[in-house]
Amino acid sequence: MATEVVAAGAGTTVSPPGAGEVAGGLGLFPILDIPPKPTEILHLPFERAQMLATLPRASGRLNEFFWAALTGLLGASPGASEAVHAALAREPIALSLFESIEVGAALIFFTLMLTAIIQRRLNGKTSLEYLDELRNSAATTSESSARPRVGGAA
Repeated sequence: MATEVVAAGAGTTVSPPGAGEVAGGLGLFPILDIPPKPTEILHLPFERAQMLATLPRASGRLNEFFWAALTGLLGASPGASEAVHAALAREPIALSLFESIEVGAALIFFTLMLTAIIQRRLNGKTSLEYLDELRNSAATTSESSARPRVGGAA
């Protein structure tokens, strides 16, 4: 197939032969010039930026610490349940060293999961909530400074 030249903004985009072909040679994907989205810039003092960086990122109860603890618990549960089943099948009920490590790992992940749930209730705002608060305060500050003064000398 021949080289395709498509006008894109100020310059041109050249596709090499075969680029953008659909499997089986059914057609070509169009090359689009998509303008970038406008960027909002918010200037923060160091203290506010530091506070924003140290706040928890996720909103809601299920943050990344909870999901890590839950997946660890799910990974440790089959081994722990097998170890408990094997210990109960023995005449004197006892865990071997390896079985006790498996059960201990499952208990640790269970404790971490409960800690993640309880800790979320004790935390304050998340970083997204704080960032929204900063944006709202910046918007109200810029609106109040943009309003004309009434009754005063200009």
